[in-house]
Amino acid sequence: MLIVHHWDTDGICSAAKIVKALGVDPGNYVNISPPIGEFGFDSRIVDAMKEHDEIFVVDLNLPRELEGVRKKVTFIDHHIQERVKNDLVDHINPLLNGSDPADHPSCTVVISEHFDSWDLLSALGAVGDVGDRALKDPRVKDQLDQAGITIEEAKKIVILIDTSYVAVDLEAVEEAVNVVLSATPQELLAMPLWTQRHGDIRRSMKDAISNMEVIEGFAFIEYSSPYNIISKIARKAVWDMSHTGALVVNRDFHGKGQTYFRVDPETADRVDISLIIAKLKGIGINAGGKKEVVGSIYPVERTEEVLSVIRPFMKLER
Repeated sequence: MLIVHHWDTDGICSAAKIVKALGVDPGNYVNISPPIGEFGFDSRIVDAMKEHDEIFVVDLNLPRELEGVRKKVTFIDHHIQERVKNDLVDHINPLLNGSDPADHPSCTVVISEHFDSWDLLSALGAVGDVGDRALKDPRVKDQLDQAGITIEEAKKIVILIDTSYVAVDLEAVEEAVNVVLSATPQELLAMPLWTQRHGDIRRSMKDAISNMEVIEGFAFIEYSSPYNIISKIARKAVWDMSHTGALVVNRDFHGKGQTYFRVDPETADRVDISLIIAKLKGIGINAGGKKEVVGSIYPVERTEEVLSVIRPFMKLER
């Protein structure tokens, strides 16, 4: 069996839930994730699909990637998406049938419903994707209670699991599926590699934020780090520190430049994020986002070019 999954807690726990729900023995499954930060099937995934006849794709909003697959695939997700145009794909997503997205906050919840298999993994996936809001689902709260852990402990476990993708360590992401299948909650809270990385990541974020400059309500933050913390820094600047917006720049992310721009909900109505994305794509920069955010990664020598596109939208002319 092959399981292709997202690299965050929900994706990792979703893969583990497939193994658990189907009673697959260790050694009888392979789990694999796309390159961290890249939304698509690379050659590694394509080759793995050729070698397996039982394939699951979970928590990856990539319906178009499955249109050309000529094998039977079970695709389970919770994102807003169109149905896969491929009769070989069994597409399981309650939102396709009109379900409210709030009722399915994570892929683990969809899997738990589909297989009638609820456990701590069900809850961790939901907490990973929506935090405290996961408690609105009594099934999630019930699983935390049965495991004897609080919502704060669950959020800490999520942070620790996510250190693997934040560290851009794909091997650790894939190994985490085996870890969450076998470890107790207390063991998850004390995983040596995860706790060490968590400390390193916190220090890296603190160092970055210490360089923050505030101009007309907007935070401008520059740093260099191998950790994929740029969105976390922007959220902290806007959500926790109450800035109107944040332009965050990582000038050396594994040899590339990274930029992330976030505004608060009220400002989102006055800043045309879609136009920023269009302008960046117009100069050949890979960019994407939604109403309040835009992120991009590019050759480091194009950093100033990218900033020159974004700054006018946030009055950060320099």
